[in-house]
Amino acid sequence: MTDIDQIMVHMTEQTDFAAVPKVTLGWRIQMALDHAGLKQTDLMEKFEISRGTASRWCRGAHPAPKKFILNEIAVMCGVSARWLIDGEDTEPDPDGGNSSSRPDLVSERSSVQS
Repeated sequence: MTDIDQIMVHMTEQTDFAAVPKVTLGWRIQMALDHAGLKQTDLMEKFEISRGTASRWCRGAHPAPKKFILNEIAVMCGVSARWLIDGEDTEPDPDGGNSSSRPDLVSERSSVQS
């Protein structure tokens, strides 16, 4: 079997979809920044944090940002706070806005659903 044949056999094998990695908080923070066209330096300036802290947040290393900071990141990036924090609620509001990115509405929704 040639090298190309071996590659073709490998490419046609069934993929184990259960092995898809979970989208972590760090990935969601980085995706939110990318969505808004922002960089980690924008986090550094807004929250007066070091480059290392911004990098840790975007890698998902601990400690994670506090919830009020995650709410602020969601607002500055124009994404749902619920999505950023939990990975849920990825659909925008019917009116085209994204009210779930407002911290006051996130806490109201959480208390209603609990």
